[in-house]
Amino acid sequence: MSGLRAIIAAAAAAALGAAAVVPAAAAATAAGGGEAAAGIWCRIDDPAATADAAAAAGINVREIDARFTCPAAAPALSLPDELILPMPCDRRMVFRKVTFTLAHILDNVEAHLGMVVPQQGVQPTVQATNGAWTAPVSGGFSDGTDDGGRLIRRAFYIGKYEVTAPQYAVFTGGAVTCADAQTAAAGVKATRVQPATRVNWLDAVNFADAYSQWLLQEDAGMRAKGKPALLPWEESAPGFVRLPTEAEWEFAARGGHAGAATQNAALPDMRDATGRVVPGRLDQIASLRDSQSPPPRGEAVYPVGRRAPNLLGLYDVVGNADEIMLDLFRPMRPDAPGGQIGGFLVKGGNASDAADRVGVGARREVPLYLDGRPLRSAETGFRLVISAPVFMAKRDDNWRPLSGNPDLDEQLRRAFALIDRRGSDVPGAADQARAMDELRRLQEQSAADRKAAEAAQQRADALQAELEQAKAAQARLGALTAEHARARDEIAGLKAALDRAQAEGAGRAQSDARLAALQATYDQAVERNRALQAELSRAQAAAAPQAQTAAATADPGARLAGLEADYRQVLARNAEITGSLDGVRRQLTAASVEAERGARDVRRERVRSAALTISAINMTERMIRSATGLADRARANLGGLPAADRAAAEANLAEIARRIAVLEDTNRAQFRFYLGVVLSLGRGTAEGVADAVAAVRADLAAQGVVVLDQAVALVERHLGAAVQAGGALPEAVTERWRDDITAVGRTS
Repeated sequence: MSGLRAIIAAAAAAALGAAAVVPAAAAATAAGGGEAAAGIWCRIDDPAATADAAAAAGINVREIDARFTCPAAAPALSLPDELILPMPCDRRMVFRKVTFTLAHILDNVEAHLGMVVPQQGVQPTVQATNGAWTAPVSGGFSDGTDDGGRLIRRAFYIGKYEVTAPQYAVFTGGAVTCADAQTAAAGVKATRVQPATRVNWLDAVNFADAYSQWLLQEDAGMRAKGKPALLPWEESAPGFVRLPTEAEWEFAARGGHAGAATQNAALPDMRDATGRVVPGRLDQIASLRDSQSPPPRGEAVYPVGRRAPNLLGLYDVVGNADEIMLDLFRPMRPDAPGGQIGGFLVKGGNASDAADRVGVGARREVPLYLDGRPLRSAETGFRLVISAPVFMAKRDDNWRPLSGNPDLDEQLRRAFALIDRRGSDVPGAADQARAMDELRRLQEQSAADRKAAEAAQQRADALQAELEQAKAAQARLGALTAEHARARDEIAGLKAALDRAQAEGAGRAQSDARLAALQATYDQAVERNRALQAELSRAQAAAAPQAQTAAATADPGARLAGLEADYRQVLARNAEITGSLDGVRRQLTAASVEAERGARDVRRERVRSAALTISAINMTERMIRSATGLADRARANLGGLPAADRAAAEANLAEIARRIAVLEDTNRAQFRFYLGVVLSLGRGTAEGVADAVAAVRADLAAQGVVVLDQAVALVERHLGAAVQAGGALPEAVTERWRDDITAVGRTS
């Protein structure tokens, strides 16, 4: 019997008292009056706790139905650690609470999830299926406050077991079918209940939908009768059941904690027989074919709850049946989950997997369809979570929603304010943010001024072209006018000469030849004058628009000069902004330098704390060895003590054992802290890490501290491996680091 199961068993046995022995008929009545043939509900729906508590109470497994009383369900609205929900056909489903302590309503836990896959010797598809990643996780239900109201608690519920075959039979085809459920329950021997398998994502979603609708109707019926609600509520909305997201499932499977130091752990922690937290062991946590006898005939997996639970009291999170997630499958890149969506996703591994392929971070893609039909596997099952809507109005005393939720609005405003201030915790971040804001403003102003300058230049160019055209037209008009004047003068002269010739010819009888020549010359001059007159009219018409432009602008040259002045002003403004931009860039550079200086100081402090943690780990191990040696010597002397002194000595030994257990827990916590520090530094650059190590080494040398030399050297070696792997190393590698630390302690 595992540690947590032993604790549960002891508590259950103490609670039973005289009520543990009841007639079978009474047990059936307590379960709802319909299970006399199948037995009491908890034997089938809470098999591990029932078997352990019955054993602790001395009740034979064959007499459970006759002598055992199932526990009563705690009120759902109180958000108990263990919540029992009813099902049709006198079945129940048991859930365990997952709690988060947060700073505000939008806060979350950053969970370090997945598993590290070696880069050599592994198929690329295996690498792209698994990998280390992070995700935010929180709960859907408000669960009070901590630390005088400065912190809040939120929670969600997850199934204690995989959904079992009798439970799944309740909603065959989405409708309640008690005949199938009772047949499935009647086939259960003692507490050996098989999980529901041969299901796919569509089946699990439909089951959750059918169960949610039934629960919501039952909850409404209970409230209508003035009885307590069956479901937990968030403000004005009752909870509902669904498949878990991958992040929810893995966070719960890891026991409700998922830090960087434990990201590479394939198995969740558990409790030993004394209640101490110890690393999970595969043969105690997982049901695998290679670790025990074959599954029951006709089954590919084992009954639920036969192995040890994790720290949250969840069974079979590793091995047994693969568990279906609400998320569909997406591949894993080396740095983050990919974007391509595929088939449905199962987690944890199953009973047929090799030991190195199962774990809380193990994941696998399953096609939704194969050969034109939904794909179902005898090794695939699921468990459910209870969740709630996020933003809901408050409710009145009659469960009706009110208008709005001022408390929620205030919590959201506080959350936004806290999130906005979070960046100021980084050295230089506030200056950097202000510089970035000013840089953006100046860049926008510079872009606007640059557009204005370009428009002014375009207007100036157009006006200059118009002015040149006007000047050319005016020059042509002047030339034509002068030529026309000369033509008029020439005609006048010819006319006078012709008149004189005619007068002389009449008086003196001049020859007809001279008179004819003058007449011809005169006619040519008149024709040329007509041509010049026509060309002058055309030139005047062409010059009219330019004349109008000149009139409209009063003085084209002055207008052009004005535009050029505007352009020079814009250029000056642009130069001013450029200078401001240079100043902002200098501020930004200074802020970045300050931020880097702060990050550098943080890295150095982390290296120093890692070296000090090595020293603390070795000190704790020396204390454990000293206390263990003291206990061994005292135990060896017990035989020679009188009976009266022996009892006191045994009490002292028990106290020493308790203190050793505390020291061992401290030692494990110290090592987890060391892992977290080194792996977080490993996600930085090699240059930054090398600078931090060199600075710490120089600082210690300047202070004359030599006792930490070996510790700093070991931190440097571990950091080299962490940086090379990007801060994600397999557990097999990090486990050897503990031996490295112990070796340093024995030589220092």
